Parts: sequence; structure tokens; C-alpha cells
Amino acid sequence: MKSLSRLARFVVVALLLSLAPEARAQCAQEALAGLGPVSPFGFPSYYVDQGGQGLEMCFNIDDPLCGAIGPLPNPGAPLAVASGNFLPEAPYSFVTSTMTLPTGGQALLVLSVLGTWGNPTGAVIDGTQTVFSRVRFRIDTPQGGLYTLTYPFGVMTLRAAAGGRRSINFTEDCLLRVPATCGQGIGNFFTTPLDPTQSHIGHFLAWDPAESAPPPGYVGNPAIPHTVIGSPCGTNFFRVEGPGLPPGGVQTPLFSVQGKEAQICGNGVLDRGEQCDDGNTLNGDCCSSTCTIDPAGTACNDGNVCTGPDVCAGTTPTCRGAAISCNDGNVCTTDSCDPVLGCQHVNNTIGCSDANACTVGDTCSGGVCVRGPGPNCDDGNACTVDGCNTLTGCTHTPVTCNDGNACTTDACDPATGCTQAPVNCDDGDTCTVDSCNPAKGCAHTPVAVGTVCDDGNAATKFDACTAAGQCVGVRLLAPLTRTAGEDPSKSATIRATGDGRWNGTTARVRLTNMDPARYPAGSACRVDVTAGALAGAGTISNTLAGSVAVTNMDFARTGTIRTGDTVSIRIRCTVAGVRHETQWSGRFAQP
Repeated sequence: MKSLSRLARFVVVALLLSLAPEARAQCAQEALAGLGPVSPFGFPSYYVDQGGQGLEMCFNIDDPLCGAIGPLPNPGAPLAVASGNFLPEAPYSFVTSTMTLPTGGQALLVLSVLGTWGNPTGAVIDGTQTVFSRVRFRIDTPQGGLYTLTYPFGVMTLRAAAGGRRSINFTEDCLLRVPATCGQGIGNFFTTPLDPTQSHIGHFLAWDPAESAPPPGYVGNPAIPHTVIGSPCGTNFFRVEGPGLPPGGVQTPLFSVQGKEAQICGNGVLDRGEQCDDGNTLNGDCCSSTCTIDPAGTACNDGNVCTGPDVCAGTTPTCRGAAISCNDGNVCTTDSCDPVLGCQHVNNTIGCSDANACTVGDTCSGGVCVRGPGPNCDDGNACTVDGCNTLTGCTHTPVTCNDGNACTTDACDPATGCTQAPVNCDDGDTCTVDSCNPAKGCAHTPVAVGTVCDDGNAATKFDACTAAGQCVGVRLLAPLTRTAGEDPSKSATIRATGDGRWNGTTARVRLTNMDPARYPAGSACRVDVTAGALAGAGTISNTLAGSVAVTNMDFARTGTIRTGDTVSIRIRCTVAGVRHETQWSGRFAQP
């Protein structure tokens, strides 16, 4: 495009060819957000998009990353508007996308924000500088019909009269404003890119950093097709759908992107050379008016009265302060902090404690804790004395039922209270006289030694009381089992009952399991044994039968024993004045 006069002529031709859009679907149509001061060349030094990204004008035809559209009238001379040595068009943003259709034709999309000359001839005349946005489609369709074109700023439907080269050749400058003045005659040649009725390029497309970052200071490299970001519609691609194309159409995510980042302090975009950019040029917010980070500890204001004192972090443009405490120490107020009003203390009606354990159900009212009624400390137990301690609450002290009489058993019934039952002093021993002394308790006095008694054992006789108050009788032992011909000294086991053994030259006789209380070992007992022609004294010893202590009698002599010989044993012991006697006799049997 050489001038806006050519733009007007093109739009007229497009309308005559019935290529005007049948329908347009846009998402959140937006124009650019702002522009910079006018440069010495009479154009805005930069434009800023809705995301805060600023791009300056590309007027260096030798810069491959931000080249202007030539030719330059006098390439060897400096750029000068007054002399007419300037470019016919200079872009702020210039983005294209091309793809080959399955039928071999080409599809071209152009999205740009351009500076040019708004006069009938397009000549470089100071005072006629103007800037506008452009959307252009040039598509070699397979045949005539409606085609749907999806691109980063929306969806457009265009009709091709017939198939062929550039059967869709559509350029939209200033949103097809008729006449297509793009700022002429309305008093401001630079505001059309900011007017959503004349432009819907509200975001500058840039390389997608997820694939690779653009060259420093630029939003892309026009020589390298690349994926992009910046579509407000989420359609960072170019798609063509329509007759003669596969279902779903054909599309590409690759774009040629040209644009040079503007160094703008205060646009909210971190540009090269800036330590920070918080979207303003104010001091006191930790990012200075020159976009440098204020030193750590610099006083600032984070705009929140609930923090303080506020200071700059130093490593980042962050103003921060510790949260202030709004706790008034009163449980009956709900404490909070309003970022504008500060601490708030609102009375509540929650449960509370008046620090008296002898009240219950204390409740907040009017900002103070109001005590509740006293607790019910009755535990229903007649054996406790119920009370209340202001520090710990209900108390239940056990009652004292001791009547001081050792002849009663003191107890307490939870239903009725204290009880005193007589103690039972009966020790079940007929050899004692049972009694009770109120001061000392039960007494058991022994009866006279020798008093006849019954030890309850039918296997004893001559039961009598001892000096220790015990009833002791004589135990009668069952007859022994006799086996001749076995030497017990060679036997692994000696039977638990009495046993008489012989081997022809040695006689052994043993009585076991005798009560040691009646037959203690030692000289208190006399043991007489006759075995055949042999006679002598036996010995008494104590041993354990399992875990029970018992007394054994043993007799051993060298001599001849024959089958049928008689053995007789008589044991007499006197214990505590009571005589205990056991007699036994039998014959040796054939081994």
C-alpha cells in the first residue's frame, strides 16, 4: 500500500467483486490501548496493546527484524520528513501467515498496524502522518462459494465468485470504514488503531516462548515461521474452510512476525533495561519512576492499613509489611481487619468463660462475658459429699464410715450410706476359742493341749489339739506294694507309694508321702523295722513330691530275703505333745 487513496480504490473494487464479508464472528473486539509521544518524524513513537506490550515504529530498512517498507527516495541521505526522504509505509506490527492448499493454491493472511501518509497522492508531506490497522486475505480458492476464515482476531466468512488465483482478495483497513479515511477529516490521524469501531487488532502477536524465545528486543523474526501467542480468541492459527477443501479445512499455526519492543517505563511490561515495571511512573511503590527497584527497607505504602510498617523488599518491587494484630484480648468480640478501615471489633454472642468453674453456660453479650447458672454437682451417691470449687468445678469427697470399732466391718452403700457389719472371727478351728476386742479385733486363744478334736480326715485317728491350736491326727497308710528282685538304686523311678524291694542279698523298704507335720525328720521319731531275719532302725527324711513337702521312711540292710518273708514297720513320733503312730506289715512277694 502506497497511500490511503489506494486503500479507498481497493475497497471499491472489492465491493464490486462481491467479496465483502457475508458474516463476521469476533471475540471481545478490542483496539489497541494507547500510544506514545510523537517522534521527530511526526508519528507516535510507539503503540501499546491491551496486554501492555509496546511496539515502536520500524523505519530502518536495513534491520532484518524490523524492516520498513521501501523504497526510500534517497537511501544515502538521512531520514527527514521535511525533505520528503521517508518511507511510504512503516509498520509497528507486521504479521503474515501463508499455506499451500491441497489444490496447489496459496492462502495468505496479513495482520498489521501501519504508519503512512494520509493525502490523495500518498506523498511524504509533514502533517499528513496517519496510522491504521489492516486485515488482508488473499486465497486461491478451488471453486466459488462461501469460505470461513479463522484467524487470531476472529472468524470471517467471504464469498468467492469463482475459483482461481486470488478469487478471495480482501483487504480491510479501518474495519472497511466508508469512506476509508482512517482518521482523515476527524481531527486525529493516530487514534484509529485505538478505536474498536475502526480496528479489532487489540493485541500484538508475538513468538510463543514455549517453542523458543524471540530475539532480544523483538517479538519475532520475520524470516522464521513460528507459533505465536496473543490471540484474544484463543485461535493462534490461520484456517480456511469451504468448498473443494477437506472436512475441517486446512490450517497452519505458523506466522512470520515482525515488531520491535518499545522501551516504555510504566506500561506494565518488563522491557530491556528495566528492573521493574508496575504500570505507572510513581515513586514510593518500590518500583521507581525510572523503572528501577527501590533499595530494601525503603518506606512504602502497600495500600493496606492492616499491614505495617511497610518497606520495600529490595530484590523485587514488592512493598510489604507484617500483618498488624487486631486481637483486643476479648473473647466476646470478633476481631478482623479491613484493608481500608483497619481493626474491627464486633460484639458476638458465643459461649465464653467467666473464670468461675462453678457457673455453666456463660455467654457473651454486649462485648462482655455474662455468667450462667451454677452446675448440678449432685452425683446421686450417698457415699460422697458434693460441693463446688471455683477453680476446678464440682467436687465429690468420699464420706468417712470408720466407727473406730475393730469388731465391725465398715462400708458404704451408694444408695443408703455408711454400714457397719460385725466381723466374723470364726477361724473354723475347734482347737481355738474365738473372740473380738473392739480395740484390737479378732482373737483366737488355743484350748488345752490334748483336747480331743476332729481334723476332718477319716484316714487319721487319735486327733488332738496342739499347743499351737491345731487339730492333728495319726495318718493311716495303705498297705505297701512289694516287689522282690529289683534294686531301687538302679531304678529310674521310685513309686510314689510305699515299696519294699530285695535282690536276694539286700533288703530295701520305703514309706513315702507321710505328713511332715506329724512325722518330722529327726530324732523326734522312732522307727523300728523287721524284714525277714533282718531288724533295725529306719530313718526319716523330708523331700518334695512335685511341689509338696512330704516325709519318707527308708530302711536298708544286707542279708538274705526270701519270698514270703514278713516285713513290719512301726513309726512313733511326738509333735507338740501329741503322739503319732503308724504300723504296717506285709510279706515279700515272688519277683
